[in-house]
Amino acid sequence: MDQNFHSNSPVRFWQTKKLLYVVGVLVLAEMIWAGYTLTRPVTQNEISKSLSTNPVVSSGPEASLDIVGPTNVKVGNTSKVDISLSSTGEVDSVDLIIKYDPSFIEPIDGITPVALGSLFTNYPVNKIEQPGLISVSGTGQPGASGFKGQGIFGGIIFRAKKVGQTAITLDFSKGQTTDSNVIETKIGRDILSKVTDFSLNISQ
Repeated sequence: MDQNFHSNSPVRFWQTKKLLYVVGVLVLAEMIWAGYTLTRPVTQNEISKSLSTNPVVSSGPEASLDIVGPTNVKVGNTSKVDISLSSTGEVDSVDLIIKYDPSFIEPIDGITPVALGSLFTNYPVNKIEQPGLISVSGTGQPGASGFKGQGIFGGIIFRAKKVGQTAITLDFSKGQTTDSNVIETKIGRDILSKVTDFSLNISQ
């Protein structure tokens, strides 16, 4: 029988045992680390970092409304502001609730206070509900393609009554359907996500 085999067998045995021990320790360490990673609380810094590297994707089309016009006017003079509609998807109706301070300004036309644009074919509502509150709505033809892009929904011509700073605003809270809203064609979903109000400075 080979003498070298007998002399090297114990050495090989202990080398193999040592190798298995090292491998076992490494496997145990990885299991402990995996358990810690899965059960430890996530820090606010890690959440912020994850959000910054993985931005939230919009779930669908969105629309915005902006009131724009000259920001300065003299007492007794008239001026006009426009209501601009922007939408990334087709919309077939818009309902607006416009607020203003009647002690500072007054619409020239009290019967139909909003001078209408051409974005929609029908404007069933256009009136002063009470001093300081205007309701106006526009709708498209049933079955027709809706409006998409940017355009002027309408405008308000008003007279300045006294010196001071005032505003014309759109009643809006995201997710609410009882205020100003923009309705997506066929879906019937309110996609209005942002409004920009208007500040006015009235001088003598």
